[in-house]
Amino acid sequence: MIDQRDIDRIFSEVCEVDGCWFLGKRWMGIQPMIHRHTTVRVDGVRTKMPVHKAIYLAFHGPVPDRHVVRHLCGWGGCCKPEHLGEGTQSENMLDDSFHRKHGRGVLAPLRYS
Repeated sequence: MIDQRDIDRIFSEVCEVDGCWFLGKRWMGIQPMIHRHTTVRVDGVRTKMPVHKAIYLAFHGPVPDRHVVRHLCGWGGCCKPEHLGEGTQSENMLDDSFHRKHGRGVLAPLRYS
């Protein structure tokens, strides 16, 4: 599992925008949806990974083989645990296509169904 100190460090940098969480307090001049990478300890071994994957591992557990962490809200930089899910790369690409067509946000599917 990911060390709690690393999760606390990540959350100290989070800013909330329209219900999504972005790593951005330190980088306010940069668009918050840019993918951020961080170094975390996983089972005692330091490794670099995308922030959203580190948060997913901490809150939901390991990602199954050949699956990726998806942004259910449609915002690539969001790291809010409730907005992350796992799935295949094909599902991830369908998500992206859907969100570009119908809008971003966890409630977008409800607004357009």
